[in-house]
Amino acid sequence: EIRGLVEGGGGWGLASGRPMFIRSAEYHSYTCGGGVTDPNHRDTGSVLTMSVLLEAPSSEGGGEFVTWEVGGGAGAGEGIDDALEMTVHRNLRRGDAIVFPSEKRHGVTQVTVSPRDPGHGHASGVTPAVVGPVGAGTPGCRRRSVVLELWEHGLTTHNRQR
Repeated sequence: EIRGLVEGGGGWGLASGRPMFIRSAEYHSYTCGGGVTDPNHRDTGSVLTMSVLLEAPSSEGGGEFVTWEVGGGAGAGEGIDDALEMTVHRNLRRGDAIVFPSEKRHGVTQVTVSPRDPGHGHASGVTPAVVGPVGAGTPGCRRRSVVLELWEHGLTTHNRQR
């Protein structure tokens, strides 16, 4: 099923008749405070990206996959962040994969600690400030995924960050 999706370019006509190669395979692990929150983040240079969720995200604890589209506001098309409309992709489960054009703006909402998690000592339901590594071991304060990027420039022979 994935082969057909990739060969068809995900229905976007991006890979039709062109050979695609794995550009990178990455393991992402976000702890408290982590995420990809830049609304202009893209996988520049790749054609298709697939993200496989290894843990279920939650609206209360963050780590949800999001995309941004240019809206119809006053700054639309001018690269102004306020003109971008965010879509949170809910109802995703552990093991679900998301395939999208790599140039599409996308990210992951910031992972937070839910005030309903037991044993955190947060009085009166007040959401705590985001803490870095301190909360990394907190149950529910981690989101993991595997990301594959495909491109058409042959086999990758070095780290793409180089």
